[in-house]
Amino acid sequence: MEDTLIITLKTPIEFNGETFHELNLREPIMDEIEKFANESEKSGSVGGLKLILSLITGIPKPVIGKIGSRDMKKAEKFISSFLDDEIDSTTDGETS
Repeated sequence: MEDTLIITLKTPIEFNGETFHELNLREPIMDEIEKFANESEKSGSVGGLKLILSLITGIPKPVIGKIGSRDMKKAEKFISSFLDDEIDSTTDGETS
């Protein structure tokens, strides 16, 4: 399992005068996992995924919300390698 992953976005995203070309992902820390779990419980798995991506990349949530589905799937696969049980339980609407 890799500790980091850089995803070059298929379509760069413009936000507040800045252009985002890639996601630089890293292993989430426990506080981020807890925030992910809480957000997933409130907003569903997509809301939780947007939050944790924002937390581990430092990219604002509005930018994360504009990422294409293929790039999102790559990011989700990387994150799930650290959170398999948590993602499965929040997707089913249950909590750990």
